[in-house]
Amino acid sequence: MKKRTTAIAAALCLMPLGQPLLIATSVVLTSAAVMLATPQSAQAESGNYYIELAKDAMRNNDFHSAIRYFTEAIYIDPRNISAYEGRGLARHKLEGFPNHGTCSDYKKAVSLGSKDSYFLVGLSWCKKPYL
Repeated sequence: MKKRTTAIAAALCLMPLGQPLLIATSVVLTSAAVMLATPQSAQAESGNYYIELAKDAMRNNDFHSAIRYFTEAIYIDPRNISAYEGRGLARHKLEGFPNHGTCSDYKKAVSLGSKDSYFLVGLSWCKKPYL
């Protein structure tokens, strides 16, 4: 078994990327298909790629970038609760609370179905007369 695995690995290593390899079982593989990671374009299409970038930016206290990435995720999927919650948190950290941007994001997250008590309480503060 180890010899067969080694032979297959050696054959794949010698093959240029994107070139087909015909195996005895008539299955066509490409070396590009061997890659285990999901392409960034596929992740970006779902918005998850931008949410992960935004979370990293939040961990590094880069709230401007986090807002930009969460906004991109919202553009891709306008019903993404996590993106609205995250952007609201980033605006809260950057601009203080309460402010119009944070309140609108919290309101949208709750209207889409967020059950997180943090955003429900935040939304109640947004209803104060000084806004």
